[in-house]
Amino acid sequence: MSNRLPAPARTDILDIVENASAAGLFSMMLRALKAADLTRTFKGAGPFTVFAPTDEAIGKLPEGTFETLLTDRNRLIQVIKFHVLPSKVPSSGSLSYRSKTMQGNMLRVVTGDGNITVEGAHVTTGNIACRNGVLFGIDTVLTPSPDLLDRPAVLAD
Repeated sequence: MSNRLPAPARTDILDIVENASAAGLFSMMLRALKAADLTRTFKGAGPFTVFAPTDEAIGKLPEGTFETLLTDRNRLIQVIKFHVLPSKVPSSGSLSYRSKTMQGNMLRVVTGDGNITVEGAHVTTGNIACRNGVLFGIDTVLTPSPDLLDRPAVLAD
């Protein structure tokens, strides 16, 4: 007899962080949440709509960008919060709308023909219903301002 419990069949009983972890596609995003001290936020009540860059999307950043971002908490928080809407948004039908992110800037979401794009990024894994919102995987790291990702790394003396 095993003491191990079976995995839940329903994602809607897990929170955003638990579902991101279970999906196996968001380990780098989870590292970013931890570095920004935002894990507890996304385990909270919500509701949130999270457009999370997959590990593959983060891997497309120029070499060293992600590691540098992890060391600058203020920039990291701005980038993470730009991927999150503080509400649960519709993902079906044909819609085009702009919604304010947790970061404060507007994000454009377009749905139609079974596809969803967010600021031009394509949803690759989607509509994972969570206890506190919904999780989508996207193929690009979004940023409210290009300089948040383009600043060169500062090397310690």
